[in-house]
Amino acid sequence: MKIIAIEGQDGVGKSTLAAAMYSKLQGMCNWRINGIATPSYMTGAGHYMRRLLNHPEQDSLPWQAKAAYFAGDMLQLVQDCKNLDFFVVDRWKSSTCVYQAAHAYLKNPSVSYRDYMIMVSNIIECVPKADLTLFIDLPVEISQARLKGRHNNVTDTNMDLQNLVRKGYESLMRQHPNHVLDGQKTADRLVQDAMTIIKKEFDLDN
Repeated sequence: MKIIAIEGQDGVGKSTLAAAMYSKLQGMCNWRINGIATPSYMTGAGHYMRRLLNHPEQDSLPWQAKAAYFAGDMLQLVQDCKNLDFFVVDRWKSSTCVYQAAHAYLKNPSVSYRDYMIMVSNIIECVPKADLTLFIDLPVEISQARLKGRHNNVTDTNMDLQNLVRKGYESLMRQHPNHVLDGQKTADRLVQDAMTIIKKEFDLDN
């Protein structure tokens, strides 16, 4: 199974791109493909985290426990989807790393954000890496403007959090400059750019 992860802060267009890529890949061949967003409703850990995201007033878990729940969700998804050819996922390890580190830092800034990212990464190290991670790059001001009017309790509109998350993503994007997509392009162009990378990465033209 090949895991293709779409990453970026809230509002950059991950779900739209993941759905389009799922359809494109499905139309290219008779591959076994699934697409999903994490945390998922398909696993016990994911369902629990979704409930906390929808009801933040109930959230009293320490950041280490939340990172472990996210890891459990991803591990179960890998197990459930092991017979697929492609697994397209909206958020994977990078999202858990940058978001959980940001939440932890804002609650206790005595530890650096970078160090929190390292600690979260250590907790979720057991989760398989994506075979390809695509980052959608978009300024926070634009991504937050896109979210206005959406009735989605899962999305956190805290600007301090989102700016910190983008900082985390920027550090990851510098490690994979060829896998960064310009979120200010049209949706169709974004899909074209993503499919170009995917075809090259997995040699799908042959």
